[in-house]
Amino acid sequence: MHETAVLNLSNRLYGGGICDTARAVALLTGGAAQVWQMVDPVPIRFEHDTITEFYDQL
Repeated sequence: MHETAVLNLSNRLYGGGICDTARAVALLTGGAAQVWQMVDPVPIRFEHDTITEFYDQL
């Protein structure tokens, strides 16, 4: 459920980034970090059998 919720959140950010805490801290302190982004917010691009694959890419 957590993985699906995070993917749904990223899908609704319309170009916003999703990252872990360490990367968020780097960005907030003026550094650079690679983040995961959904380019097309609709339709949702993951399926039941690809949820973990997409989540692991975050």
